[in-house]
Amino acid sequence: MHTEEEKKFVYEMDAILKNRGDFSQKLDWNEGPTYVYYGKESELKSKGPYQFLMVSWKTKLLLFLRIRNAAKCMAYLM
Repeated sequence: MHTEEEKKFVYEMDAILKNRGDFSQKLDWNEGPTYVYYGKESELKSKGPYQFLMVSWKTKLLLFLRIRNAAKCMAYLM
């Protein structure tokens, strides 16, 4: 089970992403439910590259951020 803090985070993150205009889709993996967020509705419909992914993996909350052009992020990360 997830903690109350994790559940609160998931609901708040979902609201933030939807309020900024992202499109979401719920997927069911063998290990747990997954929420995928896309920047465009066309990407959602074609199951194109996602921007964010939240997954319940064997009762652990995992967060994924897809970086399309890592070279542009290197200065920030360093």
